[in-house]
Amino acid sequence: MSSIQSSPGRGRYLVSSASGAKLSTFLSEVGAQPEVKLVEKIGPSEAPHTAVFDMSHEKAAQLEKSFAGVGELKIEPDQRVKMMDKPATSQ
Repeated sequence: MSSIQSSPGRGRYLVSSASGAKLSTFLSEVGAQPEVKLVEKIGPSEAPHTAVFDMSHEKAAQLEKSFAGVGELKIEPDQRVKMMDKPATSQ
């Protein structure tokens, strides 16, 4: 079941792999696609494990389908980190 909905608009997505080589290959291939913009690489500079992209939701859904058959790359929406606990209030 798809977790990414193909809908109008853009968003940020994380693409990750346990294999730095697989992610590097993907980065090389996607570099020629103007609708996909690399925002940041995460991990060692010589072998990042995750990349943050800005792309359309439709493109992200297409990538999710193509990754599902291979299983070496994962894509998921980039979500803001939220604090679990509310700050203490002084009395």
